[in-house]
Amino acid sequence: MALQLLGDSIYTNPLIMGYAWQQGRIPLTQAAILRAIELNGSGVEPNKQAFQWGRLAATDMPAVKTMAMSHQAMSRTNVPGAPNAPSRACNITAPKKPPPS
Repeated sequence: MALQLLGDSIYTNPLIMGYAWQQGRIPLTQAAILRAIELNGSGVEPNKQAFQWGRLAATDMPAVKTMAMSHQAMSRTNVPGAPNAPSRACNITAPKKPPPS
């Protein structure tokens, strides 16, 4: 999915991290994760976009699959201006924290 959405499978890890974070499985704030991506300094924007795609996938996988297919189609035809990040990802609410065990 990272390959279709962002053009490289290297972004699979931050995509999976966004998915897991959205489900409350990573005990860090979104700000901390995004800051860590910035501090890494390599591929900052695509890594942030992958994280947001993962968040959206956790809440609306059918929409992400549809977008992945359309991104793949766009990349085959080299359509300029293809979107790289989900526009709805900013509207996703933070996950509920699981109860302490």
